[in-house]
Amino acid sequence: MQENRSDSQLRTNDSEAQEVPKWLREPCDSAAELPPVATKAETLPLHELTWQNTERLLLRLAERLGKAEFAQLYGVTGQEQGGIDLYVRSTVEPQSFATAERRYLTLQARRVARLTPKSISRAVTEFLNGPWADRSFAFIYATTHSLKPTQLAEEVLKQADRLEALGIRFIPWGSEAISDKLRSTPDIVMEFFGFEWASTFCLHLPKDNGTRGASATLQPYSEAAFLGSFQKATDHLSSGFTHARITGVHELLEIGDAHPVKRQTIVDTLCSYLRTPYDPADAGEDRVRGIAHRLLAARLRPERDTENRPRNESFWSDISVDLSDALLINADFSFCEFDRAIFETTTFKGDAQFFGATFKLDARFIGTVFDCWEANFERTTFRDFAWFRWTAFHAYTNFCEATFLKNAEFSRVQFSESADFSAMSVQQVAWFTHNVFHKTASFRNLQAHHANFMIVSFRGPVDFRGASFDAPPGCRSVYFEPNLPLGHHHYWPDSWEASRDDTGEAAE
Repeated sequence: MQENRSDSQLRTNDSEAQEVPKWLREPCDSAAELPPVATKAETLPLHELTWQNTERLLLRLAERLGKAEFAQLYGVTGQEQGGIDLYVRSTVEPQSFATAERRYLTLQARRVARLTPKSISRAVTEFLNGPWADRSFAFIYATTHSLKPTQLAEEVLKQADRLEALGIRFIPWGSEAISDKLRSTPDIVMEFFGFEWASTFCLHLPKDNGTRGASATLQPYSEAAFLGSFQKATDHLSSGFTHARITGVHELLEIGDAHPVKRQTIVDTLCSYLRTPYDPADAGEDRVRGIAHRLLAARLRPERDTENRPRNESFWSDISVDLSDALLINADFSFCEFDRAIFETTTFKGDAQFFGATFKLDARFIGTVFDCWEANFERTTFRDFAWFRWTAFHAYTNFCEATFLKNAEFSRVQFSESADFSAMSVQQVAWFTHNVFHKTASFRNLQAHHANFMIVSFRGPVDFRGASFDAPPGCRSVYFEPNLPLGHHHYWPDSWEASRDDTGEAAE
């Protein structure tokens, strides 16, 4: 299909079905403008979709038709197509049709700005002249145009009689019919038109700030009810279709909203999904994973008031996460509260935000890779032991004003970009061992009960001005670059003196 065209350009030169083109499985790549603020729209703005997204949307609908076991695109661009775009194989017994061969429901899509009775007649003629007329028990004519005008409605009746005489049911889908079917499928509407349209247009969709959890009603716990809903949600989450997986994410979180006793189970399930191997060939996978950790993070933010009481009604307390081996893209856990948090061998891409987060139990970033713009732990609080071991910070690293109530261990860590530990507070021991700082490292105004710097290499400027330690910091084999660019200097703790070792390298 092309914009404002009267027929489809997706065609095939034989009668065999072709596989669905990869672009049809891709997520929607544009969204409509926001709906009117106070008006409940009768139809969706289907005309604003591109022709590619129109066919993606109709594929989603075709796959949800009753008594359907399979649906796919028929033909590829440039091939003779026989007047249809999609087919659905029915599971109904063949004797219920006109002949045993009639096992298919066929659908033809028309994205047009102008529609005439002749266009409808021509579409039916193309279908009847093609190879699928003898195989089909029904023919859906789907168009983004309204079929309400009198001339079009009369032509629909005329073509229905024409097909009925041949034992084929004619099903017209105008913009109104398509919109009515989408009203009960908020996941599809959300994918193609955005959350605001889904919340305004669809049935049974909570309207809130995007977490979809704040307005959920707590339900009395029922194991049977939980297991039924949980199985349905996990089935969606394991689907091969992007929109189904997004539905599964929302369903799981809504189950947790309603059943607090099962929230840790829900989080474990989502974390398990995020730990599955990432498939770069799946065009929608980035979107599903992003929605999953974004909505999860929204439930881990208490938004505490001045009296330390949570203001976020959708807040889930006392939650542990295990995202070992996960790939997280643009992860934002700012102001979240975790019990135990495990990010072992996790890879962060794009951005990694933990600004103002609180780790109540141990935090493990062992073998973690921050291959992103920034690893931001500014003003983060670690109430238990924190391990950053074998960690690779290929990003600007920010621990400014972070608080460690116990030990902070940074061992065998690579800092490829600048690292800032200014005003960081460690109430027990700060360990910096077997580390390499490739660029600027700032420890200005750092406060620690004790600190150990052992086998550390500073290849750029290092600044300890204002740093204070209750006991003199331990220091062994600390190497630094003696020849800094003009205007750059090293600033050491008062108890340290720079000297040269036997190899001629600069050392403490």
